[in-house]
Amino acid sequence: MGLIGSSLGGFYATYLSQQFNLPAVLINPAVGPFDRWESYLVDHQNYYTDSVHTVTPAYIGELRQLYCKTLRYPQNFRVMVQTGDETLDYRLAAEKFSKAELVIRQVGSHSYDGYA
Repeated sequence: MGLIGSSLGGFYATYLSQQFNLPAVLINPAVGPFDRWESYLVDHQNYYTDSVHTVTPAYIGELRQLYCKTLRYPQNFRVMVQTGDETLDYRLAAEKFSKAELVIRQVGSHSYDGYA
């Protein structure tokens, strides 16, 4: 069994990979999302279902609890980032996962252009 996660899903996959010693592929992963969520403390509407989710300070605290400061199993990761990511600074992921299998592609976007 393995994990795959992109953006915030990459943050969650990092936590699960470290907790259960599982392989994971991360695509433009968020590294410390709790540092950026203060500006998102509002209601967010899902574009597909119209459901509303409210980001609260408690949610940010939950993200902090899932943070893996150091990686016990860096060999479990394949991390793919693109330098043109307009949402996250790819250098944060490149630094955090420097001992993992790291693929840095020039340009691109947060959606990871040319994924196929």
